[in-house]
Amino acid sequence: RDLASEFLKMVPIDISFSSALRFLVWGRSANCTLSESDNVENEEETWLGPALLPPPAATPLSQDNNTNKEELFDNLRVMYDPFLIGMVNAYPGFLPALFVHLMDSLLCVNEAISNLAKESSSDNRDGDDNYSNQLHLNSEIISNWARYILSREFHMHFDRSVAIFFPKSMPVQDNQPAGSEPNDISNKELSESKKSGVPENEIPQSTPETTLNENQESSIQYQPIDLKKKGRKRWSADEIKFMQSALSSESLKEMGLPLNSVCDRLMVSSQGASVANMLHWMEEILGGHRIPFMGIHTAKPLPRYHASTTVEGTKCSDGHGMGNESIIEEHREEPRENSGQL
Repeated sequence: RDLASEFLKMVPIDISFSSALRFLVWGRSANCTLSESDNVENEEETWLGPALLPPPAATPLSQDNNTNKEELFDNLRVMYDPFLIGMVNAYPGFLPALFVHLMDSLLCVNEAISNLAKESSSDNRDGDDNYSNQLHLNSEIISNWARYILSREFHMHFDRSVAIFFPKSMPVQDNQPAGSEPNDISNKELSESKKSGVPENEIPQSTPETTLNENQESSIQYQPIDLKKKGRKRWSADEIKFMQSALSSESLKEMGLPLNSVCDRLMVSSQGASVANMLHWMEEILGGHRIPFMGIHTAKPLPRYHASTTVEGTKCSDGHGMGNESIIEEHREEPRENSGQL
């Protein structure tokens, strides 16, 4: 927390914004300096980050070890939460930028996974299991980060009202039919007791006192709970599910999150289960507000994304990260000249 505060005080916005995104999402070479004349050798051995992803040594041996993956993400979240909160508080535009960069990173990782699978099948050999596990783990961790920064759990640090949980209240139940005595037992309860083999003299009889207590308990209206004040360690299963849910599409739109355009980018990539799951999750958030490709329909095929290695010094990752030295470039149709119609 102190380091994050010092970073925001000492580093100007034109440097801190881009530096933070590169540090968190893309990583950098340990030998990289501002001088273009530096001759960086053995770059893969000195690559640092991305900070939001675990190092290769922390990769589970099996992709099915979900408990270990959850612990990895929780450790990363605890470590970088103060820095993310400080950056979003200082620069409101940082959140949309971080989300878009995470989606770019997810596309890069899944393209690396696809390329690795193609190489393994073409060579009729098994790929590097450790490298493959690292890529799949990175894909899941990136998806977790994307879900987290859109969740109530993250935004409760900026707006406490999103952490107010309303438990389901228990409606008042009138168990006593009109004209019945308080100590009468219903025919349904009696028949169920007989079926279960309980003797009639052991069937519990209702009394005025127990009936009054049951009616009082059933009429209790539970008060709203401030989950931020309650603390994450004390949340119940329903409360955790509530806090992990995303904010409404209207709230995210007000923050500048380009959900529709990001959905379009994921749709045309069509690579990997992580991308498909992320697309489905975002479309559920948008609901009726989902507008594919800004409502523009053309007879031409949809644009595709592909990797390009023409930009020097830009990486999706290496052995420490995503394992693909490429960036995602968007190829769109050039606007028509002298045309007022789309």
